[in-house]
Amino acid sequence: GTLTSNVICSQCQSRTYSSKANQMFCTQCPLGKFTRNRLVTTSADFDDAQDCVLPPLIKDIIPKNTTTQGNITSSFFGEHFGDSGSVVSITTNGLVWTDIVRKNATWIIAKSPPGTGANLKITVEVDGVISSEHLCLFSYGRPNVTSIIPPPFNGGTIQIFGKNFGREND
Repeated sequence: GTLTSNVICSQCQSRTYSSKANQMFCTQCPLGKFTRNRLVTTSADFDDAQDCVLPPLIKDIIPKNTTTQGNITSSFFGEHFGDSGSVVSITTNGLVWTDIVRKNATWIIAKSPPGTGANLKITVEVDGVISSEHLCLFSYGRPNVTSIIPPPFNGGTIQIFGKNFGREND
């Protein structure tokens, strides 16, 4: 059906489009599809049903786990990663990935943020359309204790050395 709105076609909201110039109605995209929310929006972004796109989908990530310190380049493989002008963001457990480069519609590379946890959902957003399925999960490395120095007999502080204890501010 159509949604009544007091807007012209270039102002239709996400999940809607207008098939006639200066039409005062926005038409709902088919179920599961969305319209992009680009930085620079033109009427051509919302002028027919072909502008309704599927949400991005990550099918694989390499590597699937990394150090808790982050800053490891990973490759994301999937579908619907937009076009050369698309704005892409990636988060895991609320933490933002950096240095994101969209290679093509099925491949993105980015650097992992520092963090902790296992089997975390990865969310990718392309032009305002957010992934809804999570086919692969991301994990940070497990803590690795390399040595322990016990306190003196009178009490004190135990010292534990190793890696992957978490972010420095945790």
